[in-house]
Amino acid sequence: MTQKLTRILAGLAVCFAAACGAPSEYDLCSASCDAYRKCGYANDSQTANCHTDCNNNKGKYSDEDADLQRQCKNASDIRKQQADCYAVTSCRSGVAEYTLALGSCVLDPQANNCIKP
Repeated sequence: MTQKLTRILAGLAVCFAAACGAPSEYDLCSASCDAYRKCGYANDSQTANCHTDCNNNKGKYSDEDADLQRQCKNASDIRKQQADCYAVTSCRSGVAEYTLALGSCVLDPQANNCIKP
C-alpha cells in the first residue's frame, strides 16, 4: 500500500474513532473501493461502479449497522477494528492476494469479541 493510502485510511480510522464516531458499513464499503483504486487494482470506472454499489446498498448497510448495535454493546469498537484492519493492509502483488488479505478484516461479531447487551 502506498504511504499516501496508508495515511488516508489511518486518518479515516482516527476520524471514525475520535470526533467522527464509528465507521458505518457504508463507510467501510466506500473505503474499500478507494483502497482498490489506490493500490492500482481498479480503474476510475470500476471505482465509480464500486461506489455506486455501496450507494445502492445503503439501506442494507444501515440495517446491518442497526443489527450490530442490537447484538453488541461494543459495535463501534468492532467497526473501528475493521477500519483499522483496512488501514494496515498493504497492497499486494496481485488483486487476488489483496482481496484475500482484506477478507481477514470482514466483520464477524463473534470473532471480534462482541459484548452482548
